[in-house]
Amino acid sequence: PEEDTPGDAARLGTAAHYLVERCLQEGKLPETFEGRILEILNEGEANEGCSILRPNAKWPDDPMRLVFDIDDDMIEATTAMVSYVADRCVELGLSKKSRSMKVKMASVAGLVAADKVRLETRTNLFPFRDDTGGTADVTIDAAPGLIEIVDYKHGSGIYVPSHENPQLRTYGMGVAQTATDSYIEDDWDVDYDMVRMTIVQPRHHEAPEGGVSFEELSMAEMIQWRDEVLLPAVQAVEHTRMLVDAYEDEMGSPLSYNDLMDFLFQEGQLCMNNKDHKCWFCEGHMDFPAAHQFVAELAAADFADEPIDIEVDDEMSERVVRAMHWTPFIETWLKQIAKLAKAEAMKGVEVPDHKLIRKTTHLKWRDEEGDEDAIILALTEKFEIDREKVVKTGLLTPTQALDLIKKEGDPDA
Repeated sequence: PEEDTPGDAARLGTAAHYLVERCLQEGKLPETFEGRILEILNEGEANEGCSILRPNAKWPDDPMRLVFDIDDDMIEATTAMVSYVADRCVELGLSKKSRSMKVKMASVAGLVAADKVRLETRTNLFPFRDDTGGTADVTIDAAPGLIEIVDYKHGSGIYVPSHENPQLRTYGMGVAQTATDSYIEDDWDVDYDMVRMTIVQPRHHEAPEGGVSFEELSMAEMIQWRDEVLLPAVQAVEHTRMLVDAYEDEMGSPLSYNDLMDFLFQEGQLCMNNKDHKCWFCEGHMDFPAAHQFVAELAAADFADEPIDIEVDDEMSERVVRAMHWTPFIETWLKQIAKLAKAEAMKGVEVPDHKLIRKTTHLKWRDEEGDEDAIILALTEKFEIDREKVVKTGLLTPTQALDLIKKEGDPDA
């Protein structure tokens, strides 16, 4: 199958997230919506949302509408997510045991209404900052013993581990703090014993059985991580912002995006993220100086030089392993570079040593044309081509047929 672009994958994830939310809110299994069309509305705007079209709705003719088929793949993946939530509610004593998943899903809908299961919860551990917030897909509140966030990942390209995941820990700490503050307002002093942070990523081959992985920490451990890891990171970002503000004051004008990247790189404030895969998702990494340097170092080449042949010997095992780990990043980086160059060439900008060429197409006979005898009859009678030429080495392909028709005297074919 053709590989999804980052934009396509993100949109598919948005659609799947909406299906999960809809099912948990209404207490339905994803199979309820089998064959329906799901549409993303107002993409990128403040009022972005989704809608599931009525049963038997026709596929929209407008190519600009963002629509997805709720197919077997989406149903299977989202069922893993909603089933996990339903089963966890039973395990935590929030729902009664039942052999029927439909019964358990109905209980989840009741817990959503009672605010014990929360959907799409906005959280920010440091409300005074604009870079520490996010949305927890599902929060299961089993106060005072435990609070759990469940993050759904629909992607199959990059596996996202739950262990020592800083984003997940930030969300977990944030929802615990928000819930605690809410209980205090209601004159109920709650201190959670444990925080569980779960990822459900059923479509990835590296995920555990069922696609579920989790990390569970005591509240004391969460506080220690916040103070020893997260706060220093926040302070480092604040330091970087101060550097940029001071430099822009000195220059007398705001920095452009490219100048900003170069300045931060030269100041040692930007580097490749070697611990996890966040750099792989960055749409700006194609013009990010650290990415250029990283790829050049990995290939032992300088992009200012002519291309070279890379020799691999027995002593390069460590470097080869390191390179293999970053293969997805480099492939994405190269695709983004090619995409940018093509876009510039399409606008008429000259790309040195390269030119646009017409894309090669591979014609096939349509199903209704697939009757070999009918094709031979049409070519021999309508276009008066000798049968021997038509079937000399097997039936002609459409491209060969067109070439032969033109050669035989119909240049407009």
